[in-house]
Amino acid sequence: MYYLIWERFPGEITLHNPVVDMDAMCAWQKVTWKKDTKGAGYELQYSTTKNFVKKSTITVNISKNKTTSYKVRKLAKGKKYYIRIRTYQNVKVNGKAKKLYGDWSAVKQSGKVRKK
Repeated sequence: MYYLIWERFPGEITLHNPVVDMDAMCAWQKVTWKKDTKGAGYELQYSTTKNFVKKSTITVNISKNKTTSYKVRKLAKGKKYYIRIRTYQNVKVNGKAKKLYGDWSAVKQSGKVRKK
């Protein structure tokens, strides 16, 4: 059995533009976080529901642990989004590569997407 070295994401995520502005056809939200040196990469999720229901959730894998920001794109007008992130490590179990995940960060809520 394998155990994670960390229990919770070691820092807060920050949302820029508290009210998300929609430029023409594309609205976006910039998300930043502090680097985690113990992980190999990050898994970021954003959703229109607080409890991250699979149907309304999009998952993004960020394979480099040096990355500390991401632009969430194609946000729908009039919706609020919830964003969270976690780190992962690549380990070998019985000769097969597996991802070992840490706990999710605290959930951050964006403002409503609106036209400029």
